Amino acid sequence: MRKIALAVLLVFLGQNPLFAQEQREILQSERHADWSSFVLFPAFEESYVRAATLSLPERLVDYVDSSFFIESYAGECGRYYLTLFMSNQCFPGIRDGDYVDAALRVDGGSIYELRATVSVLKTGLFFRLRFSDGHDGSAWLDEFMAGSVMRLRIGGGAETYYSKYSLRGSTAALKRVDRLCGSLRR
Repeated sequence: MRKIALAVLLVFLGQNPLFAQEQREILQSERHADWSSFVLFPAFEESYVRAATLSLPERLVDYVDSSFFIESYAGECGRYYLTLFMSNQCFPGIRDGDYVDAALRVDGGSIYELRATVSVLKTGLFFRLRFSDGHDGSAWLDEFMAGSVMRLRIGGGAETYYSKYSLRGSTAALKRVDRLCGSLRR
């Protein structure tokens, strides 16, 4: 079921007209257990590489379906950008450019505080995640590469949502992102 859902996500991102400004096509897609890696060729910017996964199903009410991306851009290989995509029904009234607090935790490791910038689309919300408190994300990345499950909390108060992601295949996907990124043109 997760394979079908990820395939649908890849097709959606590659062919949905709402994303026409962001990208033209997905190339060199490869599956890595619960993760995938692929190259995106956007319409107006340089190419970039993305590792992606879908949230694990949970029986709890406050868990939401979402997609988690790790991106690396041409000319910035080795620097990773974290992005979350989720339903726009989760945050009624949120506006483009708003900020939301978030936190990441791998297995039972450290909790990393983040700040997310929101992009609102008709199909959902994109959150660009940035580490707070002067962290560059390298300690989180070490835990991510060695971990088995990652949890994410986003929002606050009554509008707090949780996602859980398998890290099975994430190391292979991220290593492939690094390899592919080196071959991209700016």
